[in-house]
Amino acid sequence: MPKRASDPPHSSNPSDRPVSIHARGWEIRLQAADFQARFVNGIPVKKCYIMRMEKLTAPSTAEHIRTLARTYHVSYSEGPNDLLAHHMSRLAGDMVELDEIERLLIGLQRANRITRVEMIQLQARYLHEAKL
Repeated sequence: MPKRASDPPHSSNPSDRPVSIHARGWEIRLQAADFQARFVNGIPVKKCYIMRMEKLTAPSTAEHIRTLARTYHVSYSEGPNDLLAHHMSRLAGDMVELDEIERLLIGLQRANRITRVEMIQLQARYLHEAKL
């Protein structure tokens, strides 16, 4: 890979390999050779280049629910009670449309792979993340 003018200097010394720092969901990669001794107001400081900084994202609740369904081979299938509940909600003026994730939660609970309490907790987390 050709070296760009903006690239920090590199050394062949093995101790000068990039160092990764993980803190509060961020990964910061530093090059040890990029540290240069300097003095600011009489205090020794080091100058460094940040080579790469990226946000490490935690797996989302939606992906967790999809993984559970895939692991247990569970899908949602509409039953006669679901159709009745849909029509009752529609006639009452409350249109309730479940998305893919909410249907998977119902399927997981019906297959006894998660408890009703777990289903409610997962749905609350999913809706909270969807709102962000």
